[in-house]
Amino acid sequence: MGSYTCSQTGDNLHCRRNKDRCLMKELQLTYTAIGELRPCIGMAALKKHGKHELMRSLFQLLQSYTSLTSRQARPFRFAINNFIEMEAARHCSIHLSDRELSAIWPPEVEWSSFIKL
Repeated sequence: MGSYTCSQTGDNLHCRRNKDRCLMKELQLTYTAIGELRPCIGMAALKKHGKHELMRSLFQLLQSYTSLTSRQARPFRFAINNFIEMEAARHCSIHLSDRELSAIWPPEVEWSSFIKL
């Protein structure tokens, strides 16, 4: 839900040529992700989940956001990580390290892997 990757939509070259459009899609995905993360973290707080349960939930949710793992999307991922860090601390009293935040994301992808030569 809400996931966008150039390889799935077939417009990878267009995305590379039109950075503004790609950035807008990544920004939309960021807002969508935050919209899904808010209730996920809220549910973890209600159920009094520990750090590992919260991280597992976040990991599962973020698997549909592979396009936000590209190098170009780092600023968006950084914003999402800040949101997660703030909300987890506020609602769950769970503090996530940078390493833990990195672990909840799918592996980083290279745009060049989407290009067919």
